[in-house]
Amino acid sequence: MAQSLPPAQRTASPPPTPTRSNSSAPTAPAGPRTAQASVPQTNGPQAPPDQGPAPAGSTQPTTHAALDASAAVARAADAKSAPPRLKVERVDAFYGSSRAVKEVNLDLPDRFVTAIIGPSGCGKSTLLRCLNRMHETLPGARVTGEVTLDGQNIYGREVNVTVVRQQIGMVFQRPTPFPTMSIYDNVAAGLSTLPKMPKHARVNEIVEKALRRAALWDEVKDRLRDSAVGLSGGQQQRLCIARALAIEPEVLLLDEPTASLDPLSTQKVEELVYELRRDMTVVIVTHNMQQAARVSDRTAFMLHGDLVEVAPTGELFTTPKDQRTEAYITGRFG
Repeated sequence: MAQSLPPAQRTASPPPTPTRSNSSAPTAPAGPRTAQASVPQTNGPQAPPDQGPAPAGSTQPTTHAALDASAAVARAADAKSAPPRLKVERVDAFYGSSRAVKEVNLDLPDRFVTAIIGPSGCGKSTLLRCLNRMHETLPGARVTGEVTLDGQNIYGREVNVTVVRQQIGMVFQRPTPFPTMSIYDNVAAGLSTLPKMPKHARVNEIVEKALRRAALWDEVKDRLRDSAVGLSGGQQQRLCIARALAIEPEVLLLDEPTASLDPLSTQKVEELVYELRRDMTVVIVTHNMQQAARVSDRTAFMLHGDLVEVAPTGELFTTPKDQRTEAYITGRFG
């Protein structure tokens, strides 16, 4: 009986790598209901972020380069047609008898960033934890339905949960470095779960690569043996991202990763998310709609446990199809 998920298989023609320019990102054509007030720009990290939606009728200046018009349009089209790397089908999540996520269906294409937005308590973080079987670790919690990675249900009885979480990594809202470990050992910690621990020289390479990808190497390379708790909050969060990246996951889940960070640290994490789409599927839960617009290719809106709408980010923020989505992004509730 199989004990792990099959090796990852990427599509033969990955979507185009995003490019940056000094031009503003386009907005979708105006429709019968045009919701442009809250999030004026799409894609490309900008800093410092505003915390929360802008008042209706206001606009935000572009402070950093966004995707150019042709690249943004191309990625929006690719996001609609790309086959899913991770597929959510009829997923319900429960806390005891309370249903927090209600029959969600969602396709997550490879090498795209999907943001999940919605008011507090709408089920977005619960859904995220269902994507790598973290939800079931809570007392009384359970999940029904299917989540498939490359066609195999991660909730299948034959699937090794440890392998699932190696292939689908997760970073939580608050930094969670291991307090008794050094910076180096924090990054290398996940390697111990692999079938065969790499040799020491290889571990050194992996740790350096992960820290470089997390934009942290230059800040910590001279104190790798120091305690991780001596880092700032923003550095600790990037350390946790480096720890997740060290085992080279196929999918990375981020649960409000900048909620407790200062604007400069937030910018660095957003820039990292922007770059990670080159290599993997990224799903980010965020309470900040401006952040969703800056870093994501696609955005999903949740309300009361339901997945109301999912669309290319520019399209969802400018011409939402559902009145509830429009009401949320224009600040009428939430």
